[in-house]
This record gives sequence, C-alpha cells and structure tokens, in this order.
Amino acid sequence: MRRQARHRTESLDAPISEENDSVPARLRPDVSEPDSSAAFENKDLVRRVLERLSPDHRVVLVLKETQGLSYLEMAEALECTVDAIKGRLKRARAELDEIARHFVEPSGV
Repeated sequence: MRRQARHRTESLDAPISEENDSVPARLRPDVSEPDSSAAFENKDLVRRVLERLSPDHRVVLVLKETQGLSYLEMAEALECTVDAIKGRLKRARAELDEIARHFVEPSGV
C-alpha cells in the first residue's frame, strides 16, 4: 500500500479541473462576448499581470499556456530538467494568482 501511495496515477498533462485551473477565472476572457469592451479589458488585464511577473515565470507560462508546449519541449527549449519546469510552472501560477488579486476586486463577499 505504501508503494502504491508513492506513485502518482494521474497525468500531469491531464486537463486541469475547474477548482485548480491554471488561469484564474477572473483573468479568463468572457467567451460569450468576444468583441465586447469587457473582453478587451480582460486582455488588457492579462497583459498587465504578465508584465509584472518575473521573467522566468512569464516565459514558462507563455510557453505552456499560449504555445501549448509539453513539459519535455519546454525543458529542451530552456535547457533544464522536466522537474525544474514543473516547479517553475507551479511557482509562476502562484505568482500570477497573487498579482491578479491586486487588479481584481473580490466578488461576492
């Protein structure tokens, strides 16, 4: 049982669930109104948040989220290990979420 508990069974490339999405919901453009001013504002918000990310974090997020590269492709491009890419991506997403909190007022509460 211990041996089985140590081995991950889910893929790291599997789609991310809604509660642990890679891009926070407040930063996703509104797809129902693609030409609206709200969509433009969301794009501007994403651009401003990305500008404030550290360069290393910005690079891994752009490669993964916009270019759609795999972990292995990213590791080859950045000349590091796959584990380093996974760690950078996790820290980049956390930094993105933290910075985004300063741009968007809390909803509901």
